[in-house]
Amino acid sequence: MVPREDKSDRRINVLGALVVGADPDLCWEHTPCKIDAAVLLEFVCCRLAGLPGGAAALAPAADGGGPALPVWRRPRPCTVVLDNASAHLDKEFKGCREQLARIGVELFYLPPRSPELNDIERIWRSAKYEDYPHRAHTSIDAIAPAMDQALTRQRTRIKDQQQTSPEPLSGRARAPRRARRAGLALPMWLLQVTRTQARRSGRLRGPGTRASVVTKVLLCRLS
Repeated sequence: MVPREDKSDRRINVLGALVVGADPDLCWEHTPCKIDAAVLLEFVCCRLAGLPGGAAALAPAADGGGPALPVWRRPRPCTVVLDNASAHLDKEFKGCREQLARIGVELFYLPPRSPELNDIERIWRSAKYEDYPHRAHTSIDAIAPAMDQALTRQRTRIKDQQQTSPEPLSGRARAPRRARRAGLALPMWLLQVTRTQARRSGRLRGPGTRASVVTKVLLCRLS
């Protein structure tokens, strides 16, 4: 008889964001808990929006509390691009969409079953198979430092690529003029999907409004 091995508390989950534009970066955090809507919202508020107090301060920051507590807004607008993971679609998270918009954070969802449109998938794949090939550890305490080391290597490559290459981090073509002025570098293949999705949602009414929509997209990607 082979004794059953207890596999509980032997996993670390990582939540990360790939920031693109004039100053690309990779930020992440890990937790032994499940990544649910609450964890995701806290990550967006703290790490991406820079909201003092995190998710707990989202409601008063978005709605304000009179002269003593004015509405807080991010200095530079940020658009978070998400896939259709369960935590991203959770009602608890999507229910905060309007409050996030009031503090300067827009949520943009990619089409279903399209991982090729999410550039952070490339980062995860490279980190997993190139920088973290030996994934067997004797204790859970050794997992988090190993993951941090692998993702730090990826972050260094992103920074080095921006310094040594004149091409945008994820661009396959020159971005629109307004995007370049705003410091954003948007790949054309993703712009086409963005325009299609915007038309379907009624956000695009004509050529004059197209640039104002697509130049906001992909400032930050979240997975």
